[in-house]
Amino acid sequence: VMSIVGFLTNFLIIKIIRKFKNSELKDELFKLIFINSILNCLYCFFCFLDVMNLNDSNRIYTSSLYSTYFAQYYKIIFVSFLNNIIKLSSNYIYLLININRYMLIGKNHTKFLENISKTPTSILIIYIFLFSLLLSLPKTIEYSINIDYYLYEYPTWIFGTKKPQSVLSNKLFIILFLFFDAFNYLFHSFSSLFVDILAIRKLNLKKRNKMNSLDSKKENETSTRNDIMLILIDLFVNFIIRSPELLGIFISVLATLTDENSSWLNSLICDRLFICYYFKTFSNFFYIFSISLNFFIFNRYNKQFKKCAKYYFK
Repeated sequence: VMSIVGFLTNFLIIKIIRKFKNSELKDELFKLIFINSILNCLYCFFCFLDVMNLNDSNRIYTSSLYSTYFAQYYKIIFVSFLNNIIKLSSNYIYLLININRYMLIGKNHTKFLENISKTPTSILIIYIFLFSLLLSLPKTIEYSINIDYYLYEYPTWIFGTKKPQSVLSNKLFIILFLFFDAFNYLFHSFSSLFVDILAIRKLNLKKRNKMNSLDSKKENETSTRNDIMLILIDLFVNFIIRSPELLGIFISVLATLTDENSSWLNSLICDRLFICYYFKTFSNFFYIFSISLNFFIFNRYNKQFKKCAKYYFK
C-alpha cells in the first residue's frame, strides 16, 4: 500500500513539473526535483512488484510465484541491486536539492558547495549514478538462487540461512558487506546535516539584518521561518523516520557476531530470518513513507510549486 502511495505522490510531482517546466518551474531546482521524483516512482514500482516474493510464515498471504526462478532473479536484480542504485541516486539528488536551496540564501557561500552548484546538472547526475553503482556492487551477492533444498527463504539471503555456504560464512565478509550499507546511510545523512547546518547559520544571519520596510520585514521573517521549518523536516526525515534502516544494520552485525549457542542474546537477535523479514520491511516502509512526503513538503514550503499545483487541480 505504501508503495502505491509513494508512486502516486511522486508521479503527481512529475505531472505538475512537466506541465509548467517551460514557465514557472523552469529553474534548476525543479529539474532536480523532477529527476528525484522519477527515481522515487521507479523505486516504489519495483517494491510493489516484489509482492511476488512474499511468503508469510503465518500464511496470511503467500505468493504462488515466490519460489520460481523468475521471482528469485527479480528480487536479486531489481529489488536488491537496481533499487539500491535508484535509492542512493535519489538520496544524493535530494542532497543536491538541499544545496540548491542553500545557494538561494544570501551571499558568501561555502566554496565547496558553490563549486558543486556551478557544475552542470547532467555531469552531477552521472557522478551520482556511478557512485551509487559502486556502492551497490555488494548487493549483487546479498542473495543467491535457491535451487538445492527447500527453505523458507527464496532466494537465499546471506543472513537468513542458519548455515551459510562458501565465502558467505565468513563473518568478516558479512561485516564488510554491512559496512557498505552503514556507510551509505551515514554518508548521506551527515552530508545533509552539514548542508542544513550551513543553511541555518545563513538564515540566522539573514534574520539579524534589519529591514527598512515593515512589510518587507514581515515577508522576510515568514520566508526565513519557512526555510527553517523545511530544514528541520529534512533533519527529522533523515535521522528519525529513516533511523530503522541503521538499527537493522546494527542488529544484523550483532546477529552475525553472536554465537548460536549463546543464551538470551541468541534468542533475541540470532534468528536472521526475523531480521530479514521485519527490519528490512520495517525500514523500507519508513523510507517509502519519507519519499511520499515530498509532494506535501514542496506544496507547503515552495511558493512556485504551490502556485502551479493549485492551477493544475483547477
